[in-house]
Amino acid sequence: MVHIIKKYMQYRREKEGNANPAPRRILFYRDGISEGEFQACKSMEVAQIFKACDNIGILRPKLTFVVVGKNHHIRYGFFPPRGGSADRSGNAPAGLVVDREITSPVEYDFYLQSHGGLLGTSRSSHYNVLVDQNNFMPDE
Repeated sequence: MVHIIKKYMQYRREKEGNANPAPRRILFYRDGISEGEFQACKSMEVAQIFKACDNIGILRPKLTFVVVGKNHHIRYGFFPPRGGSADRSGNAPAGLVVDREITSPVEYDFYLQSHGGLLGTSRSSHYNVLVDQNNFMPDE
């Protein structure tokens, strides 16, 4: 993690001419973990990011940590009715965000149809926001 942050800072210093290249925000996406692993992964990986910042000697940036998954069985809300707002292939339009009705009442999660697909076969991604110090909204 230290290496990644240092490379980022080096780029900002050399290419952008930024005298203070430390990140102010980190938006961190993670895939490949199940809901049962969320808490352990959150504890370990957030700690590693902040430890790396401490080791470099920079202020801890605001962190948003998002887990992305496609292994869900939600279909409702993503297939427009006939004559609805479907794209040419019958999928929901790219950029569609569903953050109500089918999301968790106790967790910060949402679904995003990030791109168009072929033949009505697109599956949205499910985003679980584990940490959000940046106060982002799903539509941003």
